[in-house]
Amino acid sequence: MAITGGNENNSYRLSLGDLRSNSIYPNSKYTRNTASLDLNYKLSPKWSGQTSIIYSKETGKNRSNLSDGPGNGNYGIVLLPPNVNADYLAPGYDASGNEIQFSADAFTTNPYFAAAKFQNNTSKNRMFGVSSLRFSPLSWLYIQARIGNDFFSFNATQITPTGTAYRKAGSLDNEIDRFYNQLNTDVLVGANKNITKDFSLGVTAGANLMQERDRINTINASGLAFPYLYNPGAATTRSANTSTPRKDVRSVYGSVELAYKNLLFINGTDRNDWSSAIPIKNNSYNYPS
Repeated sequence: MAITGGNENNSYRLSLGDLRSNSIYPNSKYTRNTASLDLNYKLSPKWSGQTSIIYSKETGKNRSNLSDGPGNGNYGIVLLPPNVNADYLAPGYDASGNEIQFSADAFTTNPYFAAAKFQNNTSKNRMFGVSSLRFSPLSWLYIQARIGNDFFSFNATQITPTGTAYRKAGSLDNEIDRFYNQLNTDVLVGANKNITKDFSLGVTAGANLMQERDRINTINASGLAFPYLYNPGAATTRSANTSTPRKDVRSVYGSVELAYKNLLFINGTDRNDWSSAIPIKNNSYNYPS
């Protein structure tokens, strides 16, 4: 759904989206809700700007495990002989909630048990925005400033349930919380002018600052003291880890274009970055063209 409007100087567009997807894998689904706003505005003959904001919320429930047999319902189904009815394996667990094994290999999980009891859930909230302001003092010259920010929070919970054949007590395999932010700011100066009747010259020069911040908290636990309580505080073995990667990149760049009758063109560009992710004595790199 979208709503648009405006006049000769200003315009807007507001849109909303709703996606709901049910997987062929039992109890698995994915939803995404989005909202976006776009604004274009002309403040005066010399000043203009744009703003765009996007928000999205994603939820994934009961994602299937990958790779081989443990906790992967797809693995157990695909290896069944074609003359065996898969429904014979249902519901996959007994009255006490323990897995009903169909194989001598405990690591080949009953597919119905995997789909009903294993947990692999994710959620993500993301906000992205960019805004720019342009000043055009002359018809052939402009100065533009722009700022953009990309933020998301992400959570994932992965649980091997109590009653699993290869891990009777169950475990909290991963509890992940992540917070990520990237900020970009830049300034750009541009000129495009006819220098003679046949020749025109275009020049741009700018600078950018990119700051990336990330924080990832991970917890896992096993040896749970109580059935169905996947709490690290009630586990004999647990670990926690926090990582905080960060990165800054400072850049300058420019380009020159000489055109002859808008038919023949000669172009040159250059950019130099200074990155905090590289040792300080060698953190500068240049790439011209």
